[in-house]
Amino acid sequence: MKKNKMILTILILSVVVLIFSGCGGGNPVTPPPPDSEPLETIIPDTTKVVEEETIQEITSITEDQSIIVFEKSTPQLEELIPGDIIVMGVTEHTPEGLLRKVTNITKGGKDGSQVIVETEFASIEEAIEQGSFEFNITLEPEDIEKDISYPKGVRPVRDKFETGYSFSYELDKVLCNNHLIVDGELSFDYHILLNGTIGFFKLKTLEFKNTVESKVELDVTLTDSLSVGDLLDDNPKTIFTIPFKKITVWVSYVPIVLKPQIDINVGLDGEIFAELTTGITISQEDEGAYVAGVEFDNGIWKEIKNEPVFSFDYRDPSLSAEAKIKAYAGPQLELMLYGIAGPHCNIYGYLDFEADIWDDPWWKLYAGLDVTAGLQLEIITKFWSATYSSPEFDIINYRTPEPIAQADGPFISINHAPVISNLTANPSSVDINQTTTITCVASDSDGDTLTYTWDKTGGTFEGSTTGPTITWRAPSTPDNYTVECEVSDGNESDSKSVNIEVTAIAAFQYVIQWSTAESNGWINPLGEGEELITDTAFDYDSTIYSNNHPGKKHVGTDIIGGLDENIYSIADGTIVKITRDYSSTYNESVIIIQHTNSNNEHFFAIYGHVLARSDLEVNSKLEVGEKIGIIKKAGSPVHLHFGINLSSEITDFMFTNSDGEW
Repeated sequence: MKKNKMILTILILSVVVLIFSGCGGGNPVTPPPPDSEPLETIIPDTTKVVEEETIQEITSITEDQSIIVFEKSTPQLEELIPGDIIVMGVTEHTPEGLLRKVTNITKGGKDGSQVIVETEFASIEEAIEQGSFEFNITLEPEDIEKDISYPKGVRPVRDKFETGYSFSYELDKVLCNNHLIVDGELSFDYHILLNGTIGFFKLKTLEFKNTVESKVELDVTLTDSLSVGDLLDDNPKTIFTIPFKKITVWVSYVPIVLKPQIDINVGLDGEIFAELTTGITISQEDEGAYVAGVEFDNGIWKEIKNEPVFSFDYRDPSLSAEAKIKAYAGPQLELMLYGIAGPHCNIYGYLDFEADIWDDPWWKLYAGLDVTAGLQLEIITKFWSATYSSPEFDIINYRTPEPIAQADGPFISINHAPVISNLTANPSSVDINQTTTITCVASDSDGDTLTYTWDKTGGTFEGSTTGPTITWRAPSTPDNYTVECEVSDGNESDSKSVNIEVTAIAAFQYVIQWSTAESNGWINPLGEGEELITDTAFDYDSTIYSNNHPGKKHVGTDIIGGLDENIYSIADGTIVKITRDYSSTYNESVIIIQHTNSNNEHFFAIYGHVLARSDLEVNSKLEVGEKIGIIKKAGSPVHLHFGINLSSEITDFMFTNSDGEW
């Protein structure tokens, strides 16, 4: 059955942007009273806060602030030299403030009265030799600038008593990217702390901390099919922006202006071809404010975090096909210094929804929290930015280990995995080089045809390995070995393994040396490389046999083998006797072959307890190494009765014992 996987990731986030400027809009540039100046603060003579008289002479500033044109000179401009750091607040020409290093000063204009100042990028630590700064504020609704225009479907909830949060926004069928409709409510309180110290023009410490309490109620609906190409255009998209009033922070007489800004964005990542709706509520319990940030101390970075507690609620999803959706909501804070990116913190509560109409359960809901924090170093410190890459920390990455909700399914008949109910080895313990039969008992509730795949940690498989029963031969090294069987219906599978103990031959067992026979061109009757192991109780001088049959010899040696193991002719020859006489408890099957040695002399070899090939008969010609039959059970252990008689007459071999037993 074919499955078309479809994925949708939906991102709702708010971005807080704090813009640092040289001075506050409407705030005087006059420094604070001397008695409020920290004693440890040192502002070098090379740092020049542009005075009001000089500001009035500005005629233009390029967009990148690299060139500033003044209508005429002022006493402050007369003292300005390359290498100085100039700082400006929010003015008509510097809406983001200004922090730059002077590289060149020239005269221009029709009468040469204009002053043209060329500049380059500068960092805060270049403007402050020694000192500290701190920005510590809880954002409030009254800090928002007036005359905000919200788009259709967005309504601010101004009653904090009603929501319990400083900032709350209702989203009613807000259309995004012509494919998504967002409904719900986003509420949060946000406190920001940024402080640092500088010594000898080098950043010593920096702390950037975000304390947030939030609640997210979010419904996201996909209105129609969405392709990958739709994701490449305007992603993410800002729904609306919340600008805040400017705030001035002083480092001695150097003003820094911060301008918070919150953007509510929607982002897409994925592909889906079905209409889909899902919802989530994420709230913090009791003292649930979470803290996230980064801290710097003389070149060492570390994360700031606590362990908040969250509760998750959801609204049942509806969809018409397979899908995956991840819906986020929460503030993303980015701290801009003089209009340039600095510290940032992303805080997303999310619902992770997975659905497949073929599965049972057919949908699952997870919830979690992702928090990251980091800094772009260049605007704060040139020294450390040349030494370290900008740090980025995963503060919290939490996802509920189990679904918070799920639905039974499926809607249609689904495939069920096969089940192995038993896997056995008989016998479960064998001697080295011996065989055991392994059987897998498996079933499939759908009645599907099963395929079997076998694997092992040692030894060899003999014969077919495509069915439920196989033969495994133990290696020559005693140990515990594992054989595994996997069954599959083509879609699902199950597997089990069985342990087999392989033991060394007992003290009364020994290996028959076959090297002399090989020098005569004879082939091992068990096959090339196999060991011929016998027992003192069952060799030619067997006392057990002589006690059971007084006055008789065993007329051969019992070589331990495996049930149904192949037996081979040791040399070229002709069959002179075949007996096929065996049952599950009795086996008198025998093959006697007349061979010829290297001196062209005839001899006879007996292969007892061997069931001959069905096509063989008396007078059949055989080649050296040709398979003649398989061992059948006759007593314990399973064995080949093998003997050689140099007589030229078969009767001398067959009737060594008067009753014909061998």
